[in-house]
Amino acid sequence: MTPKSAILGLYRAFNSRDLLLASSYLAPDCLYEDLLLGDATVCRSKDQFERALKWHPAFVSSAVLSNLPEALRDLFPKLELVVDSVAAGTTTVGVEWHVEVGGAKIWLGRGLTQAKVSPETGLIESVVDIAEAPWRLMGTLLALPQRVIIIIISYMEYIIIMRESGVSESGGARANRDEDGEERRPGRSKKRYWKRNWNLAAARASRRVKLGRRGAGNL
Repeated sequence: MTPKSAILGLYRAFNSRDLLLASSYLAPDCLYEDLLLGDATVCRSKDQFERALKWHPAFVSSAVLSNLPEALRDLFPKLELVVDSVAAGTTTVGVEWHVEVGGAKIWLGRGLTQAKVSPETGLIESVVDIAEAPWRLMGTLLALPQRVIIIIISYMEYIIIMRESGVSESGGARANRDEDGEERRPGRSKKRYWKRNWNLAAARASRRVKLGRRGAGNL
């Protein structure tokens, strides 16, 4: 495997969120460094690199979103690393890349990568990254706390439940009974109905996030 094919294969695996494929390009003692974020992000083995990828915001969010209905998944545009140019030697390769979200190039989302590849095995022995600061900040923001993710998904689940049960987004009833067959009544009964549906939406969201987290852990 040439240095160019190895690094491009690693990027393809990242964009497809395929951890097993990504790790297949790494040497057992592969070293990863991010020059902007410093020692906290250094990985000194293939296993450490795999764990870092497993909890990368792109991998975690994909695992969480995979448990949403297709209509909801489409609301979240996919993040991809797009290669702009490659300069390859016999054992090293340099890549200029940028980040796209939903096919649109993000502002200040460019980066450079240099990798060293073993001439004997064709596996990547080291990777050094440097990216524009806003992209790294965006990556941090994408790693939303679980509570925030649950609230966002709960709201979307709530809209689905209300529509399925025949209540418009403005709160007006389009039918006389809710999804359990109970008659809707104005005033306090309506408030209890809305609260019950919100609790149902929150429970569904929590289950989806837990399944997604578990899926990320099994990547």
